Amino acid sequence: MELEYKFILPDPEAGKEIVHDAALLSQLSSPSTTQMKSIYYDTPDQMLFQMRGGLRCRSENDVGVVCLKLTAFEKNGLFRREEYECPAHDILHGLSLLPDCGAPRELCNLLTAKGLSPISEIAFTRTAYAYKEDTLSFEICFDAGIFISKNKNKPFYELEMELLEGDPEKFTNIVSQLQKRYLLVPGLKSKLQRAQEFINETRGDSNG
Repeated sequence: MELEYKFILPDPEAGKEIVHDAALLSQLSSPSTTQMKSIYYDTPDQMLFQMRGGLRCRSENDVGVVCLKLTAFEKNGLFRREEYECPAHDILHGLSLLPDCGAPRELCNLLTAKGLSPISEIAFTRTAYAYKEDTLSFEICFDAGIFISKNKNKPFYELEMELLEGDPEKFTNIVSQLQKRYLLVPGLKSKLQRAQEFINETRGDSNG
């Protein structure tokens, strides 16, 4: 189960002071940078959208990863989701492998049978810091990128904090303190939801 907090940033430099916070600094790794490009898919009847799920094929520094997310809970920037992923450069090949990684086999088979089409595209650079203290481990990620449509692109900036290992309550307490200290604005929607809204806006502009 993925446990993740999202925050919306106004510009690419916003929030960077967090990684210099005295409460974190001694436990943080050096940053790593990954170039990411995601293409999201859904069935003709928007089955995944109705389930509040998402299926993507993402290139991470040219390494392909297919991921299925099924939202269990989301509130005030907190996202608790089932997440399954496997190495693959093709969405159908990846979908065939996901059941062996724990994904519901019946759902994967149904998605394949219904047929899948790309619905949105997102490209971004992720700068990540790993936090490790005793049994608690989490990741702090700054994402700077664009939502892509046929007509134009839209920039976005996000901060994500994801629990990797340890006590969820302790992790939540740390995130809450950082949110208050740095006046972070919760991200109430996933990247996919925001990308879809942008695409709908551009369609409205072209029809207008």
